[in-house]
Amino acid sequence: MDDSQRLAPPTLDSSGAQAPPLRRRAQRHEAESSAVEDASLSLLRSLLDDPLSYYVASRPKVNPRRSFAERVLIGVLTLLMAFMITWSVRALVSMADPQEVVRDGLVSQVSSQRAQLESLSGQVDELKGQLSLLSAANPVATEVDSQSALSAQLDELEGEGVVVTLSESDSQDRQKRVQDTDLRILVNALWSADAEGISINGERLGPNTAIRSAGGTILVNFNPIVAPYQVGAIGDQRALELAVRRGEASKYFDALSSLYGISVKIVRQPDIHLDKAALNSPKLATVMSTEEE
Repeated sequence: MDDSQRLAPPTLDSSGAQAPPLRRRAQRHEAESSAVEDASLSLLRSLLDDPLSYYVASRPKVNPRRSFAERVLIGVLTLLMAFMITWSVRALVSMADPQEVVRDGLVSQVSSQRAQLESLSGQVDELKGQLSLLSAANPVATEVDSQSALSAQLDELEGEGVVVTLSESDSQDRQKRVQDTDLRILVNALWSADAEGISINGERLGPNTAIRSAGGTILVNFNPIVAPYQVGAIGDQRALELAVRRGEASKYFDALSSLYGISVKIVRQPDIHLDKAALNSPKLATVMSTEEE
């Protein structure tokens, strides 16, 4: 009988006697269970002590080499991201300041207006030169016809008409005093009734006459006038009277009378004399040159 056919020596118990087969089987089972339990505890202990190392050690090894298509795709994506980042940076750098845009627009407008002003100034100088040449060639002034003189109120007038008197109360309330607006409305009403000439307290109204107030005083032709205000108009008496009593101005003067106590009186006059209007020649302003010290 060879060694492979030898029988295993009988198992002895703690007293030195040979252990029965069932007991030997139980002992073998306990030994195997103890080994399995020790292996499980060892695996659990290693997982709890260093989980990262266990995960790395337990992962199957993967081939790090990528395919050609993957490498090309990664390269294309990298180039695309680099292009987008570069484009964004250049767009931010080249973006103009809003204030600079507004300033450039204003500078452009000023330059355009200056060029237009210089062009118009040149045209004015050219027209002035032509006017000087024409004036030198014809020094005799052209006579003004009668209709033009009448329109410009250059002649004295005499004829029938009406005199409208505006009287105010003695109250110190400014609202209850005649205003320059009241006189302008009355004058416009008389002009609309084809008045040939009008005067206010002797001041003849011309084409450049101004009726305004300054410091509570009414000025006509820049001359102060005081109440009562007598407005004389030459023309058709009936038409002039109706323009004040029944025209659009009548409602205005009725309100003045009822609210502020300003009375309006109209009297027909067979003979009214009006002096010629004092025309103020217009003057051009010139720029004074200043020298820097």
